Amino acid sequence: MLRRLLLNPRVTLGVAAAAAFILGTLYVVAPAAALEPYGFDKPEEVWIRLVGVLALAIGVLHTAGTIANERWYYVATVVERVLAGLVQVILAITIGPWQLAAFGSLDLVSAAWTALALKASGADQVTEDVATGS
Repeated sequence: MLRRLLLNPRVTLGVAAAAAFILGTLYVVAPAAALEPYGFDKPEEVWIRLVGVLALAIGVLHTAGTIANERWYYVATVVERVLAGLVQVILAITIGPWQLAAFGSLDLVSAAWTALALKASGADQVTEDVATGS
């Protein structure tokens, strides 16, 4: 039963939506509380709050995706999270603070979880779809 639950694409995207809502809310309301534990300086500029609004929007979209339960949307989120994760890791390695790699890793792990869930749910074409972005 637990395996079936953990390999349900709706569950994986629901967890990603919940994380986006939690982080988005923290970035808007209390950005220091969200970032200082990871070693970031206390944010003084407005940009982190705008990132929070974007995270909340992603949470809304992912929630709608879980309700619609459309395979194409799950595949699109896998591609989106892989790209976002890779960009964050690359930025951490090249010019950004190392902590970005932690955020990027979470995106990569959640994308892999959804891809595995799609594969387990009988979506035989998920590997090809993710590779081609369709």
